[in-house]
Amino acid sequence: MKKLKYTLFVLLMIFQSSSGAVGKRIALVIGNSAYSNLNQLSNPDNDANAIAVKLKTLGFQLMDVNGRLSKHAVLDLNEDNFLTAIGHFSQQAQGAEMAMIYYAGHGMQFGTDSYLLPVDVPKDDINLLQRHAISLDSILKNLDGKAELTIAVFDACREIPELASLMSDATRSSGLSRSDYRGLGRVKSQGRSRVIAFSGAAGQLVKDGSGQHSPYTEQLLQQLDTPNQEVGDIFRNVAYRFGQQHTGQQPVIEIQGVPPKHFYFIQHGGEGKPEKKYQYPLYVKTTPADAKVRILNIGPVYQAGMLLKPGSYKIEVSKLGYQRQLSNFDLTAETNSYYVELQAVSSASSALIAPVKLPEKRGFTDPITGMKFVPIKAGCFQMGSNDGQDDEKPVHRVCLSAYAIGKYEVTQAQWEKVMGDNPAKNTSIFSNTDNYPVESVSWDDVQGFIRKLNQQTQQKYRLPTEAEWEYACRSGGKEQEFCGSNNANSVAWYRDNTGSSTHDVGQKQANGLGLYDMTGNVWEWVSDWYDSDYYKNSPTNNPQGPSSGRYRVYRGGSWSNGANNLRSASRGSYLPGSRGSHLGFRLVRKP
Repeated sequence: MKKLKYTLFVLLMIFQSSSGAVGKRIALVIGNSAYSNLNQLSNPDNDANAIAVKLKTLGFQLMDVNGRLSKHAVLDLNEDNFLTAIGHFSQQAQGAEMAMIYYAGHGMQFGTDSYLLPVDVPKDDINLLQRHAISLDSILKNLDGKAELTIAVFDACREIPELASLMSDATRSSGLSRSDYRGLGRVKSQGRSRVIAFSGAAGQLVKDGSGQHSPYTEQLLQQLDTPNQEVGDIFRNVAYRFGQQHTGQQPVIEIQGVPPKHFYFIQHGGEGKPEKKYQYPLYVKTTPADAKVRILNIGPVYQAGMLLKPGSYKIEVSKLGYQRQLSNFDLTAETNSYYVELQAVSSASSALIAPVKLPEKRGFTDPITGMKFVPIKAGCFQMGSNDGQDDEKPVHRVCLSAYAIGKYEVTQAQWEKVMGDNPAKNTSIFSNTDNYPVESVSWDDVQGFIRKLNQQTQQKYRLPTEAEWEYACRSGGKEQEFCGSNNANSVAWYRDNTGSSTHDVGQKQANGLGLYDMTGNVWEWVSDWYDSDYYKNSPTNNPQGPSSGRYRVYRGGSWSNGANNLRSASRGSYLPGSRGSHLGFRLVRKP
């Protein structure tokens, strides 16, 4: 038999169909920690064991090295055992509805190919190391088409100090760069129906983590048993929520081929409805991190990730020298994490007082540009319009996590302070002032602005998603024809009142959240790719837009448009390199 080779944290899964019927689900869960020639890792064993327990609760049959049923993950595989396990698992995957292989451990890239590293991999010769590593593409090719849906997730490209000098020698002799030997590259082969999840971007090292689990696996464990979420959306949520909490590492998801139906880890309703009553893990994050957490309306002592029935919980967070905070938190499948920041007080005697208003709720002003940001609470709303253009349909429910958005459109003075130039002054068709919104900037130009601003401020600015933009425009999801009003003239500079020019920001009426010019003045770029049919398939929680496309979305209408283009639900799109005197933007800041 041709020798198989494989790579990183591979998660191949079988999921529940939209009919509710559950087919065969199998999983191979691998954790490699005890390397004989490389630095040993703290978390892969813990990660694999926790994933195995989670998958068993979701109806997966776990496989051992020899393809037999097991109750546990398989740990610390040498090359022979690794190949044996993958070979047997590939046979077991035939005809399954979902087949899942999870790998945590060391992994690396050789040029354009990516590999997982068995625990006995040699370290003294780069060619020998590559021959004994396990090729990611080979694993996926061998599993392709066996199950109705396969999913590969990789959490495996940690720093490997023992290979530093070896990789330096290799770069000199091969002509490749150092980056060609770190992290993981993307999958080259295309599959018929599979989801592939990476804990980091191409060529990016990831963190083993200082806690019980790696940061990525910790987030994955929180999201896996969310009911009524399609598989792809589960992993999109993992990537999104991970990105909210960590910098310098960005998970990636690839969806290849068209699945034959919808797949879920858990689905309520229909045939095969699970008999158990669902509970969801609760995570309360605090600053300071060692603050005491109590849930006052239940008996059990709070523990991170404890399973609770959905409902309202009274949470107390306290620490000596800080103001105590009491609050009610509604635990749901979509919302199971709560963040509390305590405010220090001058003396310990005043530590236990009334609930504190979080500093973030007072807004934030960027220290370099002076941009003001308004905090937006988490919430749900009906996005789109059934009375508008086809790409605004259907109206669909969207739920968003908290964020903060610019009070005004980014101005010319603010752009110039960061970039050192002003494209509006060079290309605009009308006269300009510092407080006019910056325009004649492409989507790509804006990304350069954001990168430079984040470097200067150490903040986490980005463009809003299309959903975040519309929720803020509608004053927190209200039924409003324009952003803050049903009267365009009150909130917008547009064709009927503008005099063929933009105007200083903040001159019209603010919407219900205190945001100005979301309607009119200039169209505002958002982060999403454009797809006219995206609303038909949009996930409920924190939709990020299509994974790829040709055009980027802009929203809100401009000085040159009639009222119809100013509507809250109206959508537009341009090539990301397009510029014009009607195109500007505002930013989002993560709390």
